[in-house]
Amino acid sequence: YCERPACAGCARRCEACDGLFCAVCSTVDYQSRYERVVCLSCAEEAARECGDAMDVRWEDGYACA
Repeated sequence: YCERPACAGCARRCEACDGLFCAVCSTVDYQSRYERVVCLSCAEEAARECGDAMDVRWEDGYACA
């Protein structure tokens, strides 16, 4: 997304694609038992395929619930 530089403490790793992203270009999914960080690209793709972002399970990428 923005390709902003982020320090090691601020960078977040997407659990779906394993990329590093700043806090602006990632989101945290609180629907699972544990919080999961996902980049905006993976979140969009999962929402498009599953129909609703709330129906996504983030396990080894994502799966529709």
